[in-house]
Amino acid sequence: MNILEKGMKKIVIFLLLILTQSSYSQWEQCNNGLYGASSQIILVIDSLIYLGVEGGGVYISTNEGESWESKSNGLTNLNISTLSVDKDIIFAGTTDGGIFLSTNNGESWEERNNGLTNFCIKSIVINTNSIYLGTYGGGVFLSTDGGNNWIEKNTGLFSKFVTKIIVKGENIFVGTFGGGVFLSNDKCESWVKKNLGLLNEQVYTLVVYKNDILAGTNEGLYISTNNGEQWMKQKLLKTSAQIESIAIGDSVIIASQNFNIFISTDNGSSWLLKQNSKQYFRSLAISKNKIFAGTLGGVYISTNNADYWKETNNGITSTFVQTIINSGKDLIIGTIGNGIYLSTNNGRIWVSKNKGFEKGMPTNEWVHALAEKDSTVLAGTADCVYISRDKGESWSSKKTGLGNQLIKSFALTEDYIFTCAFGDGVYRSSNSGENWENKSNGINNIYICSIVFTDDKLYAGTINGGVFVSSDFGEKWAKKSLGLIFDNVYNLITANGKVYAGTTNGGVFLTTNGGENWLNISIYLPDATVYSLAVVDNYIFAGTSKGLYFTSNNGNSWELKTEGLKNFDIRALKIKGDSIFAGTYGGGMHRARISEFIGNSVEDNTIEKDNYLYTFPPFPNPASINIRSLVYWDTSSDIEQDEIGVYNIYGAKVSDKSKISFDKFNLYSGYLIWDCSGVETGVYMIVIKHGTATRTIKVVVN
Repeated sequence: MNILEKGMKKIVIFLLLILTQSSYSQWEQCNNGLYGASSQIILVIDSLIYLGVEGGGVYISTNEGESWESKSNGLTNLNISTLSVDKDIIFAGTTDGGIFLSTNNGESWEERNNGLTNFCIKSIVINTNSIYLGTYGGGVFLSTDGGNNWIEKNTGLFSKFVTKIIVKGENIFVGTFGGGVFLSNDKCESWVKKNLGLLNEQVYTLVVYKNDILAGTNEGLYISTNNGEQWMKQKLLKTSAQIESIAIGDSVIIASQNFNIFISTDNGSSWLLKQNSKQYFRSLAISKNKIFAGTLGGVYISTNNADYWKETNNGITSTFVQTIINSGKDLIIGTIGNGIYLSTNNGRIWVSKNKGFEKGMPTNEWVHALAEKDSTVLAGTADCVYISRDKGESWSSKKTGLGNQLIKSFALTEDYIFTCAFGDGVYRSSNSGENWENKSNGINNIYICSIVFTDDKLYAGTINGGVFVSSDFGEKWAKKSLGLIFDNVYNLITANGKVYAGTTNGGVFLTTNGGENWLNISIYLPDATVYSLAVVDNYIFAGTSKGLYFTSNNGNSWELKTEGLKNFDIRALKIKGDSIFAGTYGGGMHRARISEFIGNSVEDNTIEKDNYLYTFPPFPNPASINIRSLVYWDTSSDIEQDEIGVYNIYGAKVSDKSKISFDKFNLYSGYLIWDCSGVETGVYMIVIKHGTATRTIKVVVN
């Protein structure tokens, strides 16, 4: 077959795939009754309120927050971290996708990243013909042409982790995380550190108040009355309060610290603590006599100086869903910030079920895990375990022996309930959760994310520790991670006598022999965290940070299934009949029909695939003798026969394969080792060409 014929074949196959995929039933949102969002930024501009949501894009309210409308058309990244509005222009900054611009009040958006080298945007200021951008890790950028082009402006800015930019007259101030406050009075051409009296250099926010500047830090609130030349700490009731947001009204200053509000009506001379028993504050705004709070669970309004808060999330369907279970014919989901919801009609309508969660413990509505045993529903929250015997109509906490722990997962046996407390190991209860005892003997990594039980064995997946297995109901544990190259195990499930592990590095592994060996079945998955897994018959679904992937042949090929998804970051999966439900990070719940996926699955041998090659960061780096990098490849050819070379920054080849060796684990993975002894100090690129795949490993020799 000549090159032209191969090209035509690929085009035909591509068109067939497009036609096939277009026949799939789309994912559909099923969020009726499910309102809330992790609200990063809230702005009040005249009669409009703008809301930036983590994982949910931009919302606008035209009726003082009574209802909201999504305005995210064209946003290719929905993790909104900051907003800035100037007349008809809106800039939206994201945590990992750069900057977006709208000139029609959010009806459509366009990316504006030309010149940016860092895409984590923390602050935007529009100042006449100049636009200032603060990035987390890349410092300050300036645009003088409406955001079409950006120029880095970091001379003298020793910390590039910018959290906030403000303009005061001819002066520009930036707050940084780890470097304190910096000042520029020459339009960002140079920066000078201004930290005299500022005892904490982790600055979250800056605000101009009359002629003064307020700074919220990791250990309290500071004020400067002389343009940053000197700072004085404010005497709040909690002197070490972490102040993350500040809002200014005509006669009031408010500052947020986690679940609390500090309020001053005398220009900061005295402060009153207003405790909040519901939500984690992320952003604040004031309009006339109203305080607007963006929280982890959505938007709240207070009309009496933070004494009482009213939830106002109508139209905001960007809930963070963390876990899903089947409960008979019903579905129960756990969210972060909004507690628990129940659906009795296959996800068409959701009803909040939070009665009984302890007041004064807002993190109890951060639900990370759910399970059901003998008609008792267990909920693992950020503080403890709750149980309900009436499908969520009422809840009671069960802490004896457990304490205030972040509960990540449950495993059920005939006689026991097991749970993993993140940072404190495995706990076991023999009396339906009334009492708990630690059962972590042999586990040398207590940061456990998931725990499952099958065939008389318990499996615990850890961060940086792989998988541990117990054959005696938790009395003793042993590490069982042979073949499990990725030690960050986020999710475990069992099905058909097998145990599947999803990792934070984009890997899915399975074991059929009690963890003695693990097989990688994710060669064609991208580098994305596998947050959730679901299995039906021989079909495996992987919910990742980049969408839902599906395989019908044990991982020999994977298909991306995202048509209709409003949010690709899938944190939970559950199969119910012919439906698969996906809980997302900022997009609430989605639903699709499994039969459509299975009926149109593409067999592994019907398409020509690009070769797979994946490399990990090298170590040690810098190095003087040997540099290693973990490498994964497909088995279409032996990687030791591939074209491999080392090049300097000018493109000149400095080493061939004679200095390269491999320490193989198996046929598809191992360490690449470059003997760099005798090589001059400098930056080099190890280039590997494996079929159609090419990877470059950047290394430093010292």
